[in-house]
Amino acid sequence: MNLRKKTLIVIGLFLVSLILILYAASELQLKSSFSELEERNAKVDVERALNAISNELTSLGDLANFWAARDDVYAFVTTGDTDFINYSMNTGSLTNDSLHNTEINLLLFLDSYGQIVFSRFLNSSGGAEVTPQNLIEQLSFYGFCPGCLDKKSKFAGIILLSGQPMMIVTHPITNSKKDSPTMGRVVLGRFLSQKEIDKLSGIAQLNLTIYPLDDPEMPEDFRQAQSQLSYSSPVVVKLLNEESIAGYALLTNIYGNPLMILGVNASREIYRQGAKSMESFVILFSAAGLLFLLMTLMYLDRSVLSRLVNLTTSITSIGRAPELSTSLRVQGEDELASLAISINNMLAALKSAHENLVKSERRYRGVVEDLPDLICRYRSDGIINFVNASFCTFFSAREQEILGQKIDGSVWQRHLKSAGELEGKINENYPTFTYESQRKAPDGLRWILWTARGIFDQAGSLVEIQSVGREITSIREAEEALRESEERYHLLAENMTDVIHLNATDDSLHFVYVSPSIKQSGYEPSHLIGRSPFDTLVKSEDIAIVKSFLSRMLTSRREDTIEYRIRKIDGSFVWVETIANPILDGEGNAIYIACTTRDITERKKAEEARRESEERYLLLAENMTDVIHLHTPDPDLTYVYISPSIRQAGYEPSELTGRSPFENLIRPEDKEILRQSLSRLLANKSQEITEYRIKDRKGSCIWVETIANPILDGEGNVIYVACSSRDITQRKDAEAARRETEERYQLLAENMTDVIHLHTPDPELHFAYVSPSIRIAGYEPSDLVGKPAIGLFFGPEGAEIIRKALLRFLETKRGEVIEYPAIMKDGSRRWVETISSPVFDREGNLIYIANSSRDITSRKRAEEALKESQQQMSDIISFLPEAIMAIDLNGKVMIWNQAMEVLTGVLAKDILGKGEYEYSLPFYGYRRPILVDMVLQPHEGWETEYLGFKREGTAVLGEVFIPSFGPHGSYLLAKATALCDEIGNTVGAIESVRDMTEWRIMEQKLERSRTELHVAAEIQRSFIPKTTPDIPNFEVAAVTIPAMEVGGDFYDFITLPHGDHGLVIADVAGKSIPAALFMALSRMIIRASAAHQSLATEVLRNANNMIASDATAGMFVTLLFGVLDGEALTLRYANAGHPTPLIFKSRDCSYEEEVACGIALGAKEGVSYEEQTVKFGPGDVAVFYTDGVTEAMNTKGELFGMKRLIGAVSKTCQSPAEEIMSRILEEVSAFREDREQNDDITLVVLKASPKAEEHALISVHSRDEEITRVSQELERIMYRAGFSGKQILDMQLAVEEAFINIVRHGYHGSYGAILIAMDLGEGRLTVKIEDDAPPFDPTKFQEPDFSADLEERPVGGLGIHLMRSLSDEMRYEYENGKNRLMLIKIKDRPSKEPHQEAG
Repeated sequence: MNLRKKTLIVIGLFLVSLILILYAASELQLKSSFSELEERNAKVDVERALNAISNELTSLGDLANFWAARDDVYAFVTTGDTDFINYSMNTGSLTNDSLHNTEINLLLFLDSYGQIVFSRFLNSSGGAEVTPQNLIEQLSFYGFCPGCLDKKSKFAGIILLSGQPMMIVTHPITNSKKDSPTMGRVVLGRFLSQKEIDKLSGIAQLNLTIYPLDDPEMPEDFRQAQSQLSYSSPVVVKLLNEESIAGYALLTNIYGNPLMILGVNASREIYRQGAKSMESFVILFSAAGLLFLLMTLMYLDRSVLSRLVNLTTSITSIGRAPELSTSLRVQGEDELASLAISINNMLAALKSAHENLVKSERRYRGVVEDLPDLICRYRSDGIINFVNASFCTFFSAREQEILGQKIDGSVWQRHLKSAGELEGKINENYPTFTYESQRKAPDGLRWILWTARGIFDQAGSLVEIQSVGREITSIREAEEALRESEERYHLLAENMTDVIHLNATDDSLHFVYVSPSIKQSGYEPSHLIGRSPFDTLVKSEDIAIVKSFLSRMLTSRREDTIEYRIRKIDGSFVWVETIANPILDGEGNAIYIACTTRDITERKKAEEARRESEERYLLLAENMTDVIHLHTPDPDLTYVYISPSIRQAGYEPSELTGRSPFENLIRPEDKEILRQSLSRLLANKSQEITEYRIKDRKGSCIWVETIANPILDGEGNVIYVACSSRDITQRKDAEAARRETEERYQLLAENMTDVIHLHTPDPELHFAYVSPSIRIAGYEPSDLVGKPAIGLFFGPEGAEIIRKALLRFLETKRGEVIEYPAIMKDGSRRWVETISSPVFDREGNLIYIANSSRDITSRKRAEEALKESQQQMSDIISFLPEAIMAIDLNGKVMIWNQAMEVLTGVLAKDILGKGEYEYSLPFYGYRRPILVDMVLQPHEGWETEYLGFKREGTAVLGEVFIPSFGPHGSYLLAKATALCDEIGNTVGAIESVRDMTEWRIMEQKLERSRTELHVAAEIQRSFIPKTTPDIPNFEVAAVTIPAMEVGGDFYDFITLPHGDHGLVIADVAGKSIPAALFMALSRMIIRASAAHQSLATEVLRNANNMIASDATAGMFVTLLFGVLDGEALTLRYANAGHPTPLIFKSRDCSYEEEVACGIALGAKEGVSYEEQTVKFGPGDVAVFYTDGVTEAMNTKGELFGMKRLIGAVSKTCQSPAEEIMSRILEEVSAFREDREQNDDITLVVLKASPKAEEHALISVHSRDEEITRVSQELERIMYRAGFSGKQILDMQLAVEEAFINIVRHGYHGSYGAILIAMDLGEGRLTVKIEDDAPPFDPTKFQEPDFSADLEERPVGGLGIHLMRSLSDEMRYEYENGKNRLMLIKIKDRPSKEPHQEAG
């Protein structure tokens, strides 16, 4: 396929793809847009249909209003005067025909009691029928009852009357002036029949269909739409088919509940037109694309494709020419021309390269001819086609004799291999083959190494062979000599016990040769040759050492020796010694490593054993705490060796070796002792043990014990003295300390107040020793020693105690403490405490009784006093109101007071002294640990039963509920702690128990009350608006802060029927839940009343009547209700005893006090209220509050008061409403300080923030009556823009004067148009007054001369003077036949005063 066809296909495919993409996009986007457009139109149609129904209800309402506002109807309903009926029947206005003509199906006149006083009822066909008996009940169901709270409201809507839909309206009946009370209602109804629906279809020019929601014949599309309609989706659109679309909406009754479904059908004309337009566009685009394709192809063929064809033809012809002398023709200056130039340059380069190649071949041939190697080339059939000079010389032939000859059968057949011989040995991937040949020459045998290289064609077939031969005779002779040498060496190596091996010098150091002696290790030489010694032979720990050794040896090129371990075939290791020598080539490079390896395992074992022995002895010597030292036997005892443990004395072994200990080590007074010991050792040649003192490096004295042994030579002579010295300083110090202790004890015994006495263990207990302190008893020690204690010192009572203790001594052989009365020398008795201990000899026989006695008479007296005190304490505990019990360490009850008896019903006499958890039975009915047991030891399994169990030091506390204790179970709070004696030892535990049942029940009731209070607070908070409403031209901020969780203050915002907003702020009498409930009731009543009333006074009056009729005595609410009009910037309010709002003017933040009026709601029934009106200017602020703000009290009892509130607002009245409210709350909080809030606080802040209109246009006629309209509009705009009242009045007078001048002097009282434009911007108002009257420029009118007398002044000019004086600037222009007068007023400029007389 040529380039033209490819180009045509690619561009065509691109165009088709573009058309398809465009078509798909239009399908997705345009059709979707058309669908959305027709859906919007369908929704608009539904809105038109709804508006048509609404208009019908409005017209029906106008007719009802006509009947309801007539005086004769009012008289008929009020007094029963039938003149109205008679007149209406005579004139035909109430006949059936008249009602049928006005399409009225139902007409009712109801009195104030809801009774029908006149009725007419026509069926859907227009025929008169009797009014249905249940008509009033059906109407009451829909809210048309005359007894409703609000009798002035008007209602309109759709109902189902006897199963038929009816449009119905009702109006209250009043007199024509509408200033009389409502005395009944007029009710008009019109059936929504098919005829009425057709009429509505004609009015709206739509196809309408209406079905009741419960109509069983409702089509399926209506049912589907019904399921999709909701308040959030009031209109649903559905595609019925390709031709039509329908919109649906719900028709609600007067309650707003769905009653019927409305359908509006329309054709899909928009969609069809859109689809048709889209198809036309696609066809047009396709035609344009085809035309573009043809033009593009023509351009490409002419400018690109034809030139490419010519270029291809020229290149083909050049390629077929034998020479590269021809070049391409260059056309134009584009990319193809550049390509032709590049090809010409390439041809020139190829020509130059060809010439260079020819020259290179000539040089290559010269090189080949001069090579010493033998070169021969021959074809695959064996014909030789090239040989060089070396080949000819080696074979003694000329080139002409060789070329053209076949190698088969020739002299060269033994040297050159044919293609057949090389088959399978060379190919395209491996084109070379090497082999050797021999030739006998006169000078001997000559060796040649041939390299045959195959030359292959493109098909891979062998076409030529080039063989290159090199003579290697000298190499073969050297190899032969080496082989003979190796054989001799091999014979030597195979008969040695040492292993001879040759290793390569590469990284692996693999074995080249291994002698047979390697078999000693279990290996065969063949197993190792070619393998690295590091694979399995050398132990892994020694590989790095061996590699490092060989690296050093190869670097130094000298013989070296190494010892390492190798693995034998059985897995064991042996030590070897290897002597390695590098074998160098002629250039000095190492080519092999010759090694001799010998097994040195036995030698290593011997060395290891000797080393281990030396290390053990050295380790023993160097790690003993005793100092090992060796001396010469001369008188100086010179050190030969001394162990490192000498460092304990601060010396290093090196500084003592070779020196005598007598120099400065041994204390001078002990040197003679050591010399005598040395003399005995040398004389007796036996061991000597000597104690003496040495000095450490710091000069301190150290006692040492040295054991010295002589070392004898073979002849029995002492050659060394071996010594072991031990530090015995601590032992010496202990001996000295023991002596000192014995002396101190002796001194202590003789000087202490306690009496130390020793007795023999005979029955009379004779004194063996008595310390001098016995004198306190009146005895001298000598009076008692050797005499019996029984009868002398121990009286009868004490003697019995001593004898029992003696028996226990003999039985237990342990001492004890005993107390007994002793007899003083003067015969008096004193209590003595004696610590007695038995003294036994080595055989375990009792030889003495050692005693230490002290006088405890005072303590005994104190114990007696303590017992009396404890008895008193026991009596106190017994009568405590809290139940108390105590147990001893054995778990036996020690205390059980009267309150515990009352709590458990168990008497103390029945439980004291009992254990084994007997005390738990009254509580639980079974034995178990209780809190008192957990003081003495943990009971983890039982601790979890106590609520809030915790330990505080030795005390534990917790609360437990026991279902079986008491009639309905009991909550018991217990606390237990340890009982200790006077020295702090624990002797038991005590527990107090308090019955918390009633308290817990009250607490549960309180918790339920708190929960109910919290729920009430949540409900109350739900009543408070979560956000402030968006009231046009007002900023609103509001907050309520209850003093308790539930409060009585509240505020509310109510959206009123006519679009205004109701504002409520109230304060209910009382606090907490009653106030909250009353607040909810008040809020609900106000909301219900405001839903039907637009007058604040009526809302409060109705609410008061309802609250007063139901309110409990003493319950009332102060409340302010107002109606905010955002457009008029007014607040109309009525006040029921609430604090009046604070009004602040924006100019100077001045405060205007409102008049208080009205009494609280619920205080009295039938009260009327007055309406007050507040007119807001831009920036004016109104603050509504409850008395919780002004009556906030500080710690001094002072009230916040009105003055502080006004001051707080005055400081921030220029700020936004939210900041004003925040400032008030901050100042109240700061004033109150730490005092709690004592009343609910509620604040509502309003700030007028009108948006000034920038432009207004009024078109009026030249009539004086239009002045009022112009003045009102001017006042409205300037007031919203913040102009002062005087500036507004000035501008009204100036515009009024200009208007009158145009009417009087411009149009001269005839009809004419006046256009007034009011533009506001940058603080200035421009009023442009335009008319078609004859031209008149008031700015050129001369000012009146006010200095002249009134009679002498010319008439006129005062009006123009007023316009100029009352405005800040006056301009005039005449353009396009129109007068244009501009009066300008600047907002912040002081007003000019017109001339006094001009007024």
